[in-house]
Amino acid sequence: MTFVTQEFFPKIGGAATVVGEMACALERLGKSVRVLAPGEAQESDSRFRFEVERSGTRGKQDWLDRIALLRTLKRRAAEGEEWVFSDPGAVRAALYARWFGIRFRNPPVIILHGTDILRFTSFPHRRFLLRKLIGQCRCVHVLSEYNRNLLSAKLPHLSVPVVTAPGAPSKMPAVSPIASGTDKAISILTVGRIHPRKGQLETLEALSRLPVAEQRQIRYRIVGPSVRPRYRKRILQLASRCPFPVEMVGPLNEKDLDEEYRSADIFAMTSRQDRLSVEGFGLVYIDASAYGLPIVATRSGGVPEAVLDQKTGLLADEGHIDEISENFLALIRSADLRKELGRRGREFASGLSWDQTAERVFGAPFPGNP
Repeated sequence: MTFVTQEFFPKIGGAATVVGEMACALERLGKSVRVLAPGEAQESDSRFRFEVERSGTRGKQDWLDRIALLRTLKRRAAEGEEWVFSDPGAVRAALYARWFGIRFRNPPVIILHGTDILRFTSFPHRRFLLRKLIGQCRCVHVLSEYNRNLLSAKLPHLSVPVVTAPGAPSKMPAVSPIASGTDKAISILTVGRIHPRKGQLETLEALSRLPVAEQRQIRYRIVGPSVRPRYRKRILQLASRCPFPVEMVGPLNEKDLDEEYRSADIFAMTSRQDRLSVEGFGLVYIDASAYGLPIVATRSGGVPEAVLDQKTGLLADEGHIDEISENFLALIRSADLRKELGRRGREFASGLSWDQTAERVFGAPFPGNP
């Protein structure tokens, strides 16, 4: 089984995480697995127990990379591999497989994440091609019921199974309970690329509306690469007027990111739909819960399936800044509430596993399978 992807380690992101974790899970379950990933071979590929083959593509979704990936797949089509098109770049290339003379000897699996469903179905020709591609598949994997319902609304009456199987934490770290009554500033953490969909500006606006006494108790840490310079500039402009420190630290490696989670008291990502970009699930919320962090988030896309309102975090309606601010205020003022939501979050995250997800997607019998 070969996972075909245009997003993979060392790039950090939701799709890259899904590919790596699913491949590891299948390998643990005794499957023969390889990953066809972008870029050139590197020493870090040896960290994986499965084979990583580099396609030489740049990890983009443009026509140059689509054609390069399709040429690679055409050379391998006769080998009879079962392909898993596992990120938007790979799926976008696969839409045009038949124009390159590629025939699937084994029905593939595709993984859809949310934004890709919107983008592939908002234009008639892509919607037509996606339906044709899905019709050749063994199944479609989505990480949330939101994605399943979105796909059903955009492409009704699909003839193949759509399997909902959520993501899981990358690890369950050993963490100390959140202390109460400490003198240090309450650290609020967001992890995600600097993008309107991730809601860093809304988070900062909500924090800036807190009473001054609470603002003086906090600091806000933003971890992730900057992909929208104008959006980043707006965040910095607002940050300059806030009486609490706002630190944009950029992307981090695994060790430093682990330390960020351990140093935080509250995790926040107040997502909102940005045109054709939506949070289909949100693996980062599950990781935050695994560290025992209470979460402030929004009812956007599939987020309510990753953050359980009043159980693992506090949800506000998308874009409702005052409601988000009230949720922050409740957590800042109550260490007990932070501790309780964090404890429940750990329980929730520990009940999820990539092995279970892989079994649900690849272990269940599908039409035409022996």
